[in-house]
Amino acid sequence: MLQLRSLRTSITIVAACGLATIAGLLLVSPAHKALMLLGAIVVSALTVIAFEYPLTIYALLVVLLGLFSESTTDSLIPANGRVWNGLVAGISPAEVLLALLVVVAVAGHLADRTRGRLVWPGAPALAATALVATGVGSAIAFHQLRDGLHTTQPSITLVLAIVAGYWLTHEYGSERLLFWLVVASALLLPQGLYNGLVLHTLSYYDASPIFLLGICSILVAFRVVDLTAWRIPYLALAALVIVLSLRRAVWLDIVVAVAITGIWSGRSGFRNAVALAAGVVIVLELVSPGIAFSQIEHAVKYTTGAQGQGRDFSSDYRRWETANAWENVQRHPIGGIGPSTDWTLYNSFDGQFQPYGFSYLHNSYLWVWLRFGLLGLVAYLGLFVTSVLKLLGRRPPLESIIAGAMMAGLAIAVYTASFLTTTVRWPTTVGLLLGIGLAARSRQRSVEPVLAPTPASSVSPTTTLP
Repeated sequence: MLQLRSLRTSITIVAACGLATIAGLLLVSPAHKALMLLGAIVVSALTVIAFEYPLTIYALLVVLLGLFSESTTDSLIPANGRVWNGLVAGISPAEVLLALLVVVAVAGHLADRTRGRLVWPGAPALAATALVATGVGSAIAFHQLRDGLHTTQPSITLVLAIVAGYWLTHEYGSERLLFWLVVASALLLPQGLYNGLVLHTLSYYDASPIFLLGICSILVAFRVVDLTAWRIPYLALAALVIVLSLRRAVWLDIVVAVAITGIWSGRSGFRNAVALAAGVVIVLELVSPGIAFSQIEHAVKYTTGAQGQGRDFSSDYRRWETANAWENVQRHPIGGIGPSTDWTLYNSFDGQFQPYGFSYLHNSYLWVWLRFGLLGLVAYLGLFVTSVLKLLGRRPPLESIIAGAMMAGLAIAVYTASFLTTTVRWPTTVGLLLGIGLAARSRQRSVEPVLAPTPASSVSPTTTLP
């Protein structure tokens, strides 16, 4: 039986790799991208439906995350102006795969009663669901069903991704799922190096691939995913791509996630690396005073946007935009302005501030508050708070620590951008990682009572403890 399962898994992985390669080749053809992706999804379902179907869908999903940048042309269903179409207009292949994973999980449990009941991921998933509810409620309240539901779509994607990652981990464990995410991140390295070294441009517009690469690098660095001899080359190239990307929000998230993971896990290797880095800084300062601290100061100011007014356009833009967003929030503190209503420009700072548009904001908290109202903001904050508390509790597994550290870093990073509720790739990637971390934590807790030692008072003198 074990041999048959191993054979099925091998066939599944080979089939998924082959189909992903075919999909990648098709995407460079003149044919419509969305139709090619839909064809690859259908072919994969028909080819390996008998071989670990959910795992195959997941493999194709993460390969999509690693190969293709987010684009509005990837939508499978165009908007046609009807109200009901607002929820599905612009739906992407990643969202189709997530929905398939959830449907397959439910169908599998209904067909096989021995699997037990489906388990809910807990408070973080409940908070994400509440965020969706506030988005839908705001769309109804402001009579913006079509555009409002479309604005809520990324939040729905986040819920689906959390549930999919959670249920898959309970079915297959976290090892294979995280390995596939690392494989997907490795696919990002060639494009990231080319963009950074040759084109001298930002590696990716939406930065979610850099985020995926950063979190996977932490998984590899702390040996949650063991790449054996490929570990050092992977980490070196990943670090180069991340640095060349110049994505400040992602840098903030990764630095916070690395720090929390190292401290919470108590790994001696992390402490040694910090000590080594501090030693290098001290030596450089002794040899050439100012050479290290000046560069560190410059990096901190660039990352946090603290260069000073007029020194950095991006930082100034965010400062002016936030001031206007806060003015909008103060005028509509409870219900917001609706999911698809443009925010109002109240202060142009003597004509210096000209917004790119009146729908996006470089502050996710203000964006959610304006769009979904105060209840939406509470649900959004609840997502981060419950995730961190649940994942960074007493003696969690390492993958749960990394997921909790990721959410703590994101809580800071989304202060500078609204990517988690306005794109497809971000909620898909974050949701899968969060779901895997929550399930790993849940699985550990479920076996703790069995492994706990027997109280001394109930052990007879002749009993030998394990």
